[in-house]
Amino acid sequence: MKKVFIAVLLCLVFSFNSFAEQLPTEESLIAVWEEIQKNDPNNIMFEEIKDKEYKINNKKIPFEGILKIKDVIVDETMPIGQNDYVMGTVDVELVGVSQEFINKNARRYYNWARNNNLYYDIGAKKWINMQEFQKLLTEKQDKMFGIFSFVSNYFYIMLLIILIVFLVYFSRKQKKIIIKSLDQQAQAMTRMKKALELSEKSVELNQETNEILKDILDELKKSK
Repeated sequence: MKKVFIAVLLCLVFSFNSFAEQLPTEESLIAVWEEIQKNDPNNIMFEEIKDKEYKINNKKIPFEGILKIKDVIVDETMPIGQNDYVMGTVDVELVGVSQEFINKNARRYYNWARNNNLYYDIGAKKWINMQEFQKLLTEKQDKMFGIFSFVSNYFYIMLLIILIVFLVYFSRKQKKIIIKSLDQQAQAMTRMKKALELSEKSVELNQETNEILKDILDELKKSK
């Protein structure tokens, strides 16, 4: 019993370690985020000054100055259906930028800031940006919709087949009922015909009987 308990405990430990190895780190998130910033064509300049502090010149926002990483968040809590991903956020500050500047350039700023939200694909073991994440979700939804459409079409086909089988069975059953009814009517007509024939014979017999009685009466009258 003790050996079984130890074996189960070791399996749990190994499973936990394996799961922990799959989870992304803040360091990996920052490294990928830095690569995205360096490869951004709108960044005329992006270079690290010191840890979590950079010199940036972005023509899209537009902004030229110091960018600081205020916080790095790796959130393992994802909505239902997105459990294969982990969200990561690099919370940054553009030094000297006021809220008025952000409001004035809101569209440009938030388009740029989208790259501060990344998603870790647990299966592929890599960080992806929001556009790639949305593309994967769309493909997944299309696949699910395709499966649903196939199942729906299959269901309707099966329903149609069942309906055809039912109609064939019902028509055959009705045909049998009609044939049986016609047979019964034919038998009834035959019985009626026989009854009429018997009735006609009975009338003829009565007539013959009456004629015989008449002849007998005539003979009796003559004998008197």
